[in-house]
Amino acid sequence: MFKKPFLWIVLIVLVFFISFKIGGEVHTRLLMLSDHLKGFFLDVYEGVESYHKRYFNQADEIEILNQQLHDKESLELQLIALQEELNNILMVNSSFETFSLHPNIEIVRILSYVEMGNYEKVWLEHNLKDMQEGKIYGLVHDNIAIGIAIVTNGRLLGILNGHPQSVFSVFIGEQKVPGIIKPQRGKYNLFANYIPTWLGINIGDEVVTSGLDGIFFKNIKVGKVVNIENSRGYLVAEIEPYPRNYELRYIWLIDIDEADLKMPTHSLDELDDVVFQEEQNMTTPKIETNTTINEAVEGE
Repeated sequence: MFKKPFLWIVLIVLVFFISFKIGGEVHTRLLMLSDHLKGFFLDVYEGVESYHKRYFNQADEIEILNQQLHDKESLELQLIALQEELNNILMVNSSFETFSLHPNIEIVRILSYVEMGNYEKVWLEHNLKDMQEGKIYGLVHDNIAIGIAIVTNGRLLGILNGHPQSVFSVFIGEQKVPGIIKPQRGKYNLFANYIPTWLGINIGDEVVTSGLDGIFFKNIKVGKVVNIENSRGYLVAEIEPYPRNYELRYIWLIDIDEADLKMPTHSLDELDDVVFQEEQNMTTPKIETNTTINEAVEGE
């Protein structure tokens, strides 16, 4: 009889020991599982947070950086304009009221080509509120003059370098020799015409805008002279333009609140014939100046 209670006690102790052992292992395994679950959810949370920062915050940062880049480019262009105005003031030792150059510089978006296969004409996005029909505006990208813009049929048309209608005045070399950009259709290089033969220009000379046409202000880069020829009493400089990005989406529009440079009554092609004819008659070419440069553009 005594052995039975003893066996029950031993059995109870054994069961308790075994259950405690098993319970500890189960508890340990449950804790391990809990740790794995916590780690999994933390990984998911950190992954989502990292994804959010990488894509959403990055988009905000890119937008901020793009805005800062646009502001920087705009300030650079305004600095060029102000620098040239200051140089003019110092040269003539005159008052500030003498000069009325007030360029309005704003960014515009390229919407599309005007027609397929023609990469020199693009439609530009603009509200046209303060823009004038018949006025010519300058187009700039990376501090390089890349063409002109005009309002036509209620839309803003960009005419890029290489198109015969992209006409503006330039200075060549350190001597600031004047010329007029007149591209030739189908050619990448530009051509500066009506350069007086008695003024020296050289291959390698840098070409910049003159600021005398009311389209650009002075000293915006255009390209470099790669060839010089004589044509009908004038020099013609072939200019290799600085590289242009054909994936342009945004460019700068220059609106100068002054000037109407007077140009010949003839189109530029007709002017060539006039000069040649007068040269044959051994007379000094005489060019009437009673229309704006816009008529020369429209004459093309």
